[in-house]
Amino acid sequence: MKRAVVFFTAPAAQVRAAAEAALPGFSREQIWFAGSANSPFAAEKNFIGWGAGPFSIRSGANIWRAVRALEPEKIVLPLGNLNGEGYGLLRLFARWIFDGEIIEYTPDHTLRTLEQGTLSLLLRPEERWHSAVIFLLEIFSPFSGYSAESVPSAASGGISAWEVVRELDAPVAPEVSVVIRTYNEEALVGKTLDAVFAQEGPSAEVIIIDSQSADATLSVCRAHPTRIFRIPKDSFSYGAALNMGARLARGKTVVNVSAHAVPQSRQWLKELTAPLADGVIAAVHGKESPIGGWCGYFEWKVLSDSFGEKPRTSASGHFFSNANSAIPRELLLAMPFDEKAGWAEDQLWAHEAQKRGYAIRYQPTAEVAHSHNLSMRGNFARCLKFHRAMFATVWRGRHGEIRSNFRARLAQRSVSFRKFLLEKNLMGFIPALFYAPYCEFVNYLGCREAAREAATMPVSPGDSGTTRNSA
Repeated sequence: MKRAVVFFTAPAAQVRAAAEAALPGFSREQIWFAGSANSPFAAEKNFIGWGAGPFSIRSGANIWRAVRALEPEKIVLPLGNLNGEGYGLLRLFARWIFDGEIIEYTPDHTLRTLEQGTLSLLLRPEERWHSAVIFLLEIFSPFSGYSAESVPSAASGGISAWEVVRELDAPVAPEVSVVIRTYNEEALVGKTLDAVFAQEGPSAEVIIIDSQSADATLSVCRAHPTRIFRIPKDSFSYGAALNMGARLARGKTVVNVSAHAVPQSRQWLKELTAPLADGVIAAVHGKESPIGGWCGYFEWKVLSDSFGEKPRTSASGHFFSNANSAIPRELLLAMPFDEKAGWAEDQLWAHEAQKRGYAIRYQPTAEVAHSHNLSMRGNFARCLKFHRAMFATVWRGRHGEIRSNFRARLAQRSVSFRKFLLEKNLMGFIPALFYAPYCEFVNYLGCREAAREAATMPVSPGDSGTTRNSA
């Protein structure tokens, strides 16, 4: 009889999901679980216990004969994080006792095969190389020019006045109001509007909130049946513009989409708004993929990591993107975006929604092409602004912890990025060995600089937040 072994090395729900996803052809009797004596699976017949506590060298010694005696066809390793941090010993043990297929299952529901051999797992040569490069970059970072002072804070107290450029009558209220913020977007806003007005889903109006564009943006928008409003450039914040759009909206659902986020199908609007029928879901956001010829390598990797192929509904953790999102208007009016946040207003809003018992839905079938072709200085600035916002609110008082965790993952993130560059044929092996750690380190500098600023902030008793993997 064929058998498989699933290690209990993550929350119980994650372990069960791993067994279901990785072993579709196995019956319950063919699956064995290996874990600590206090595991929820310890009472089951097919259980191999290694004693009390987490997996260790002693744990492995206690169970290696039992696991080998089963002669499993597969071993499944459920992971509690995306990059496998902290699972080195377990991986080494699994490879030592088993030469067959070892499958890892990550919290984003990804299945991947553990391809490294025992010696590679033990020595970790590539990870050590990337660690060495990052160590040198850290030594010379004071001379890099990447500093918090080079990225001024930007926030608004709200929009006190605006100009109506064009208003349209609406005899019948639309189902959806699509809010698009613009500033010098003539290159892509036309493609975005063409795609929005080609939708086969619910009826929709389009509201343009323009921050005094100096190019042909408004001319392009006038060529489509859009409601257009102009605000002073110096009063703009993401939250303020989005709140204004919600107040102006006539539809029951507000869809926020960037001017350079082009819907990729005629069902985009339907796919994005349909999950809101579940009253527990506060907001939906869709997939964001690179714009062909307009996306840096590092930004491409971030998009690849952040927007997978499987839908998910999250009641905790607050990854959410307003570049491609849908929210009930009534909820948005009752719980508006933070207008003083210079960045990450979407993350802050999602965190608050989940605190109130709502869930956030990721819907990959609602896809847009959205990227910025950022330089590494641009990526540094984005990371800095994101962490500034989070350290000032959700992660208040935890800047040291978040920064340390970010730094600890750098080598593994660098290895992952190097593999991405090679898989996509974007760069040769030798250049990637240097480029990958450089990009990851610059991204980390954004977190580090924001943490240094946060260290000067007063902390009130009870300030805390929920951690999310930094992108």
